[in-house]
Amino acid sequence: MAAVQEWMQQLCMRPEVWRFVSISVAGLLGSVVNLALEERALVLPRFEDGRLHLGFLGNLAICMAVAHLVDQNFQAAFVAALCGTTTLRALKVRVEQIFEAEIQRIRGERDDWSGD
Repeated sequence: MAAVQEWMQQLCMRPEVWRFVSISVAGLLGSVVNLALEERALVLPRFEDGRLHLGFLGNLAICMAVAHLVDQNFQAAFVAALCGTTTLRALKVRVEQIFEAEIQRIRGERDDWSGD
């Protein structure tokens, strides 16, 4: 047991561990702020129409990933976690709009062909 405690103390003394923990906390705080800013603050994971919606767990995973991708310092990781999910959400909406417009265009062309 003493060997495990000594190993944990040595591990905690390493600066890489504290950097990892610091960036993880920045991602967690970014996720909490994002949840506070949303209209529906806490959405639990659920299945809907055969699809898995991750809810706040998806937001947390994205914030943590973005914070670790930036990997500079606490402030940069926090800002990246906060802005990264907002940017990804806006990008998702834009991509969905483009796909929906293209589907409507294709359906419109097919309706013209079948009408003749």
